[in-house]
Amino acid sequence: MSVESEITTQNSPPKPPAPLHPAQIAALALSITLCLATALLLAIRPDSLAALTVYPTWLWAIPGLGLAALAFRRKRLRPFLCVVALWTAHLILLSEEPRSLLRFGKWPTTEWQEARSHARAIRVVSINCAGGNKQALAEVAPFHPDIVLIQETPQPREVESAADALFGAGAGVWVNFDASIIARGKVIPVKLSPPRGFFAQARVELRSGITLNVFSVHTMTPPFRVDLWNPEAWRAFTANRKTQRGQLEVLTKQMQKIPSEETIICGGDFNAMQGDPVPGTMAPRLRDAFVEAGRGWGDTITNDTPGLRIDQVWISSQWKATTVFAHKTIESDHRMVICDLILR
Repeated sequence: MSVESEITTQNSPPKPPAPLHPAQIAALALSITLCLATALLLAIRPDSLAALTVYPTWLWAIPGLGLAALAFRRKRLRPFLCVVALWTAHLILLSEEPRSLLRFGKWPTTEWQEARSHARAIRVVSINCAGGNKQALAEVAPFHPDIVLIQETPQPREVESAADALFGAGAGVWVNFDASIIARGKVIPVKLSPPRGFFAQARVELRSGITLNVFSVHTMTPPFRVDLWNPEAWRAFTANRKTQRGQLEVLTKQMQKIPSEETIICGGDFNAMQGDPVPGTMAPRLRDAFVEAGRGWGDTITNDTPGLRIDQVWISSQWKATTVFAHKTIESDHRMVICDLILR
């Protein structure tokens, strides 16, 4: 090789990286399409597509990032990183888990303890007792609640016994068919005609002097089917969503009878994931306390591998939530919800 040709070779520009394979380009396009389509789906959540929106929001990122990984090339990182950034925005905007996992601090908060000393703070615990298991109800005792919202209620005598153990003689108790309320004070049941088994309503007068309206809720369980190739599965999910809507309409009509200046707490097992429009029908009168002050992994079902936050506590504007979190249970298939509130 001559000197001239050697110099020319050394000064030639580096060879550009090979372009992405058409299959890799297709994988990126599918990932982007899935990201945008699920974002739209989760924003609208139509009843006809309840078979898709019943699953965790973050679950969609797994196949999306998997498709993007097929296009990973060290020398052509930009397309891959752009799709990863798109999915990151998807998770931050549509999944609450990243936000709640970043909330830290002392529990209970100093603010709540100060308000508690002035009889302006309460603690609410919601517990699903897994088919009426009294041992599950006993698990709330270490948290020293003021109000316990119960779903899948144990036998009345077992609920009364638990109330006595928690709050002593004179504890308030309202045992309805499937949802119940016990409290550190007087519980005045609101009995409906015709009776409604999926929620219990009561006016509660706590020993601290706080008076409030309380609802314990247990709406119909969705089918949680995975055979989405079967049209019957889609019909089952849609029918369940419509039933839940009907139940929440009854509930919100009851709330409309309560004067706006009175406080409300409504919690329990809504059998609808976070952000679902069914419990969202209680807005603007109520808001989800976990959105305001949730900490950690807030999902509650199933107890061992929680992926959905179907157990929730909603509060009226007179309350400020300082801490809300899910706690692993032993006897239930749900995690319990602990919610610290301050009366404004």
